[in-house]
Amino acid sequence: MPSPLDQLVLSRIVATEAARRPHRLVYVFENGPYLPERVTIGDIARAGNQIAAAFLAAGLRPGDPVAVMLRNHPEFIHTLVGNAKLGLPTIPIDHRTRGERLAWLRRATADWDTAGWDTPVRER
Repeated sequence: MPSPLDQLVLSRIVATEAARRPHRLVYVFENGPYLPERVTIGDIARAGNQIAAAFLAAGLRPGDPVAVMLRNHPEFIHTLVGNAKLGLPTIPIDHRTRGERLAWLRRATADWDTAGWDTPVRER
C-alpha cells in the first residue's frame, strides 16, 4: 500500500492533475517583448517526463543529487518535476550567482550533476 506521503511528491501531483484535466492553465509566463506563454498542467507533465528521460539517459539514478541553475522560466518548473519523478535531490541555484559565491557552490556540489539552461550536463 502506497504511503500517504507519495501523494505529496511533486511529480505525482502533476501526473494526477494532468490525467484529470490536462488543459487546465497553471500559469502564464510573461516573456518580455514576446507573447506570454500559457502553461497547462499537461505541458508541465510532458516536459517533466522529457527531462526525466534525458536525465535517465545521461546516467542519473534515484538519489543522485542535482544542482539546477536556470532562469525564472518554465523550464525551471519542468526540471523540478523531472527530478522529482526520478527521485533526484535538487538544489536550485540562482542563475545570477557569480564570483566567490558561485565558486563556493561549485566546490560544495563538485560531485553533483548539474542542469544548465540548454541541456543536462554530466559532471562526474
